[in-house]
Amino acid sequence: MPVVALLGDSYSKGIAASTNGKCSTTLVSAAMGWSELNLAEGGSGYTTSYLGQKTDYGIKLDVMPRQPDTAVVSGGRNDYEAGTPSVTGAVASSLFEATKAAAPSTQVIVTSPIWNSTEPPADFATQIDAANHSAAHADTRYLDIGEPLAGRSNIGEPLAGRSNTIDSDGLYPNDAGRRAIAEAVVSVLE
Repeated sequence: MPVVALLGDSYSKGIAASTNGKCSTTLVSAAMGWSELNLAEGGSGYTTSYLGQKTDYGIKLDVMPRQPDTAVVSGGRNDYEAGTPSVTGAVASSLFEATKAAAPSTQVIVTSPIWNSTEPPADFATQIDAANHSAAHADTRYLDIGEPLAGRSNIGEPLAGRSNTIDSDGLYPNDAGRRAIAEAVVSVLE
């Protein structure tokens, strides 16, 4: 069974999922026939730190298996909220290139950053563009799973306008939201 290493934030970690089996990454892995190695951490991102400690995705490269078949990177909201979207692109490019250098036969896939069910700030498009351009620069596969951009319709976005997909905390996807994210990812992967 192909191994997928997942680098991501709390959405990828599965915070607020009722069980591990309801996590969007687990649902995607099952649909794709992958063996999942979830290295995601809440509060992490491309450029993040917490209490003076680095929490960015780059620190996970040391614990990633040397040659997973696929590495999926998903996140960006924490970088946006930390006020670092202007540097995310450069850091993301370096991460994707370092991943490919550490595991040259690994397919690297990047998903577009995910917001919750509320309308994202207009400048969240900067974060989405940074992930997209960085993936293209590093010659990795970019999955646009339909997060909103200014002037784009909300059709197909996994959480946008769907309050029934968010936990009572107003931030994390519930099981329905995780299923919607998984379906969006699988539909673009297939």
